[in-house]
Amino acid sequence: MKLKMMERILTVGLILKVVALLLAVVISGPELSYGPAVVAAQEAEKTEEAAKAEEGEAKEGEAKQGEAKEGEAQEEPPSQAAKYDPRLIELLEKKQQSLALEEERIQRERQELESLRKDVNNRIEQLKKVQAALDDMIDKQNQQRQERITQLVKVLSNMRPEPAAEVISKLEINMAVEVFRRMQSRTAGKVMASLKPEKAAQISTLLTQQEKAANAAKVAKEAAEAAAGQ
Repeated sequence: MKLKMMERILTVGLILKVVALLLAVVISGPELSYGPAVVAAQEAEKTEEAAKAEEGEAKEGEAKQGEAKEGEAQEEPPSQAAKYDPRLIELLEKKQQSLALEEERIQRERQELESLRKDVNNRIEQLKKVQAALDDMIDKQNQQRQERITQLVKVLSNMRPEPAAEVISKLEINMAVEVFRRMQSRTAGKVMASLKPEKAAQISTLLTQQEKAANAAKVAKEAAEAAAGQ
């Protein structure tokens, strides 16, 4: 645009100069018709050549600017979008979605495990309460049993051997053994002699086993205490 405007301005200037020279020739007369006209023509030619030179220089400058812009355009680094493969971006997005789903799954499993842990702890607490109740019940039953055995020993020791043997024969075998263990040896021997042979043999065998176990436990306890004392 600037170059065209310069060309127009130069052209208009040349035309005005030529017109001025022609007017001067006409006014001055025939005697001056050759000299000024030639000078004007020469000046017009020089002016035109100068304009063409300036035009050529301007075009050459524009060409160089265009080449420089093309070089800059070629040397311009590729955009960020051209650096990445769309398939790679798609794979990354899928991976992110997969990781998000995996994280959600892990979170759900954690919540389920936490709920299960709380449920198990509650059940354990309930079982502990039940166990405590059973232990208390067993303790009470053992206490009642021991009290009953103690009472039986007192009663049977004051009875004659035959009625005492009849009562013992009706007792549960372990309780009968416990009664004999608590009786005095003389009284126990008389009652044992009044029992039926089968019952007496059974009770005698259990008594022997319990005595051996008790003696073994006593010996083990004494050995442990002796070792600890050393």
